[in-house]
Amino acid sequence: MSSFLEMIRSNLSSTVGNGYDSEPEDVKNTRRGFASLGRYDGDTELEYIDQKLDRSIRTFQKDKGLKEDGIIHPKGETEKALNRSFKKPNDDLFSGGLFLSDPVGSGLTNRSKDVKQVQKGLGFLDFLSDIKLFSPSGVIDTETDEGIKKFQTANELRIDGLLFPGGETQQTLSSILLKRSNAGEDKGGDAGDGDNSTDKPKEAPPKPRKPNCEGEEVAYVNAEAALYIAEQNLHGDVEELASMEASLSLLEQQLSKETSYIRGDKGKARGVGAAIGAGIGGYIASLPGAAVGLSVGAKVGPLVEEASDFVTGEKTDFELKVEIKSLKDEIEAQRQKIEGKLKPAVDRAKELAEQAKSDLIFCRRR
Repeated sequence: MSSFLEMIRSNLSSTVGNGYDSEPEDVKNTRRGFASLGRYDGDTELEYIDQKLDRSIRTFQKDKGLKEDGIIHPKGETEKALNRSFKKPNDDLFSGGLFLSDPVGSGLTNRSKDVKQVQKGLGFLDFLSDIKLFSPSGVIDTETDEGIKKFQTANELRIDGLLFPGGETQQTLSSILLKRSNAGEDKGGDAGDGDNSTDKPKEAPPKPRKPNCEGEEVAYVNAEAALYIAEQNLHGDVEELASMEASLSLLEQQLSKETSYIRGDKGKARGVGAAIGAGIGGYIASLPGAAVGLSVGAKVGPLVEEASDFVTGEKTDFELKVEIKSLKDEIEAQRQKIEGKLKPAVDRAKELAEQAKSDLIFCRRR
């Protein structure tokens, strides 16, 4: 079955439809594809377009909100919609998201049921082959491990190939599958199908969601755990931000002390340099010489202070400024992470927890 599904999902090499020089193998594969979906009951070995196949293509296009021209272009919207149909053996496959009873990944518990769910989910999202979607093995192999890591990379998660119940990877995968499953297939006109490409079909109303009442207890526990983890992640990063801001304040105070000409080290160094310069200038050229000495001392003093910091191993003004700038950049990145990722993650986890709670109550009342 797997090899057959791989075959009918292979991309077309030519346009299939009346009036086109269609490759015989493309025509046969199209017939086989529609037959597997229950949309064609004729001879699957015919190598030319007949009325029955034309009618199957047009009916499929109408059902999917596409242009009804009976033509399938390579990589066009009709072919994409047909391929997506093979990826959806059950429209409700992930209508309740994806939940795990135990950790999944190399070296972990890996209950067969959990691994199969992960394989189906990653196959549904094209991170694993269709073989894993339609015939999951329930075993963590090299392909599954690499598929998990590809998913983590694509979603900017920690790349370790592991999924924990309520963890970031499981929560993200569940959320994406839930959205894809409930949103339905994308609609659109075939690229290059004709002048009516600007005619956009009306979007179908969202499919009402119904819990399947299989494992709602575990789903609720996982959702609550995911919410707890998301809130802890947010709390930890908020505390880290506060610590970084306190460190920045201390550095700025230190720099202010270093650079102050009145109370700071630089002021003291300038005063000493100016006093020496004024004394020497006054001795040599009376009052004008003192003025020159004061001016020279004001310029030499800060250099003396910087040299003193360097010799004693203390941070120079330049080093402090560089450290302050670097810390400011880190603080800004931390704020963006909190506002752009962690807070939305908490909000999403709350939604999933509320939905899981509602599903559990619904199923208990049945």
